[in-house]
Amino acid sequence: MISGRGVSWGDHVRRDLSTGSLPPAFLTETPEVQAEVLYRIRYRGYLEREGRIVERMAGLERVRIPPDFDFLQVRGCARRAP
Repeated sequence: MISGRGVSWGDHVRRDLSTGSLPPAFLTETPEVQAEVLYRIRYRGYLEREGRIVERMAGLERVRIPPDFDFLQVRGCARRAP
């Protein structure tokens, strides 16, 4: 749905945290549904970025480190006493 100013309702919600100008149909939803929708709209960019990070990290889980790998030769790797 687009507001009268040519921006989407999601854009409006992200710019203005007040809920006074939301569509009447949305305001008839339960408070739980409203809260979840507003949360997802406001934090969409952050949630998408976190999802991409999770996908990248899943790929790293498939990388196998050889059993004879010498971690002491890795520059910047912290060394702790036993």
